[in-house]
Amino acid sequence: MKKIFTLSLLCLLSVAAAKAQLKITNGTQEVTNGSVLTFTATEIPEFKLVECSPNDPVITNVSGEKGTLKVTVKKNSLFDSFDWCGITTQCEPMKGGTETRTADLADGDYRGLALHANFELGSYATYSATVTVYFNDKPFSTFMVQYVYADPSGIEQVSADGKSSVRLAGNALRYAFADNAQRTLDVYAADGRLVRTASVNGNGNLSLAGMPKGTYIYSVREAGKKVLDGKCLVK
Repeated sequence: MKKIFTLSLLCLLSVAAAKAQLKITNGTQEVTNGSVLTFTATEIPEFKLVECSPNDPVITNVSGEKGTLKVTVKKNSLFDSFDWCGITTQCEPMKGGTETRTADLADGDYRGLALHANFELGSYATYSATVTVYFNDKPFSTFMVQYVYADPSGIEQVSADGKSSVRLAGNALRYAFADNAQRTLDVYAADGRLVRTASVNGNGNLSLAGMPKGTYIYSVREAGKKVLDGKCLVK
């Protein structure tokens, strides 16, 4: 019995040691597997800019020895626009849906993710990406980062569930889904009237051309169940 207990304790200690190879923090908070981190954009109207360039989260090697960090970023919508400035010394736009960077870290060394969202002034949106962190080629943690550029009036023009998104782009609702399952996109006037509907899948646009100015509510349903909704402002 004592031998079994000793073996179990050693196994637990081994697991704890494996999990302690890296420490991922967002400010003073530790980032755990499955976390969702939210960063809010700031408008700078005088320069016609929207600032959303956090260095967090920060990944630190706490293994006690040198190791190789690998980080993969997967955009949750191909329409989302990011500059990736972390992990390596390069700061470049993400051109594809998924990119990977590596860095050798001495014990105690760290790297910031520094994934920066590229918002256009007045084009309110939520961008998100799934981040997977590896250490010495072994998966360590997966979490989601989302960047919110909200309408100061409080109207949410983009909703994201980590797998799909809908946003206003000019005079159309631009949608992006993680798969080609058939969905229904409905648009309602403020008084509840259904004013536009479409069967949608994958990526595309639903035109709002010709609709009067005002606030509209959109809703996405899959197999009769609502999976996404939000508001948009037609100007």
